[in-house]
Amino acid sequence: MNHIYYVKADRGGYDSYDAHIVIADSPEKVIELVKENPGDETEHAWLIENVELIGTPDDSQEAGIVLSSFNAG
Repeated sequence: MNHIYYVKADRGGYDSYDAHIVIADSPEKVIELVKENPGDETEHAWLIENVELIGTPDDSQEAGIVLSSFNAG
């Protein structure tokens, strides 16, 4: 079953993502999805400890990144 998660980067800077809202079936899948879509942040910026469950999607919503915060530089 999918859930809605908020994940924030552990570090970042210009030209990098600092947070995402993601629909996924587990926190591990959240980390996998955000690492597939990087900015200048390294893969080490995304930690499982920074994933927070915030809700449950309805049946019409597909798994994936729903919303992102990007720091353009």
